[in-house]
Amino acid sequence: SSGINAEYGGFDSLVMLGAGTITLSVLTGGSLFYLTSKASLLLSRRSKEYNERLLDFNRRLNFHRCSSSTSLSDDYYGEKILDLTDYRFWVRKQQEKKKELAKPKKSLFSKKN
Repeated sequence: SSGINAEYGGFDSLVMLGAGTITLSVLTGGSLFYLTSKASLLLSRRSKEYNERLLDFNRRLNFHRCSSSTSLSDDYYGEKILDLTDYRFWVRKQQEKKKELAKPKKSLFSKKN
């Protein structure tokens, strides 16, 4: 007999209704999230333009980076760069480090004439 107290597979009807609702919402939510995020990011032009800009930015960082620097306090990877002003400041700092490393080092034992 189907009524309020009906059981399905040994479970109460409210338990089955709750489990079905949760399962359906998880599957629907997951698929909607996948369709709206992954597919739109992979297929949109914005992601292609963004990736091209990111590659260009990383090439510029690699070009301006002073690789001989061993100081751990400097921003080697440009992680603190948030805008154009930060980028210009970072480039100036890297150029200063390159100039310092290019200078001949003074020896303590150099001859005086």
